[in-house]
Amino acid sequence: YEPMGFPEGAQRMARDFADWESAFVEAFREADVERHILYYNLFTEAHYSFRPYARDVTSCVMRTVLASVDVPDHKRVADAYPHTDAHHLAEDVAAVGKPLALTEVHAYPDTAEVDLPAEFAHVQALFPGIRVELGEIGGSYCATGEDEFAEARTLRDALDAARDAGARLAFNW
Repeated sequence: YEPMGFPEGAQRMARDFADWESAFVEAFREADVERHILYYNLFTEAHYSFRPYARDVTSCVMRTVLASVDVPDHKRVADAYPHTDAHHLAEDVAAVGKPLALTEVHAYPDTAEVDLPAEFAHVQALFPGIRVELGEIGGSYCATGEDEFAEARTLRDALDAARDAGARLAFNW
């Protein structure tokens, strides 16, 4: 997509994303398994700030996917990572006019200082009235991987903080 530049490359990538996701959703429907799907995370870890051009490209993809992929309203999900990019996600959701059923906070407390209560408060303020859950917690445990007790304490502390912030679900990655 990169040789095409912006906006042509981003628009093509956005259409491809939407087509692929729509094909998966249709396959789930044809297999009659959609009732077993908790939610569709249409775009996970949307990162609007990793490169100077990322804001425009990510918004193009996010808006196309949210507008084009036909999923039940109560199963429409997307999230941004880092949480400081969540305001861009909120702008894209508002621009499309298809609200999310929930969004997630992702946290990797082994690789950086994570203030989960602050992250949850930030995202909840941007998305009033929808659930904010803890998605992708843990993962590599780079700093604690050699000490399983430290890893367990880190995970427990993160889960406790998320619960205290109102999360009802957590997905250990």
